[in-house]
Amino acid sequence: MVVVQAPTLSQKDSSVSLSTQTLNADSHSTATLTFIAHDAAGNPVVGLVLSTRHEGVQDITLSEWKDNGDGSYTQILTTGAMSGTLTLMPQLNGVDAAKAPAVVNIISIRHPELTRQLN
Repeated sequence: MVVVQAPTLSQKDSSVSLSTQTLNADSHSTATLTFIAHDAAGNPVVGLVLSTRHEGVQDITLSEWKDNGDGSYTQILTTGAMSGTLTLMPQLNGVDAAKAPAVVNIISIRHPELTRQLN
């Protein structure tokens, strides 16, 4: 009998990235968070149920993770109205799944016309 084991996620061989490093704090700007899951041999790992740990700006919305079937997973980040730095880390069973987090700067938008009206 041959037993085939499913690949085991290797944190040091997996990575997370964002489609942009800067977003507007306008309650509708979005970025795609992409997690690439590999085992220690570099093989893709599929079928994971992920969550996301985030630190910094809390006024955000995150979609559910989508398993793309090729070892990549995507999640959509939508900003709120707060600005600041946001750090995102995919997790598997409450443990960080990548070697380093993704970081995005959420910046406030100043409208010149509104600023003139207030002064």
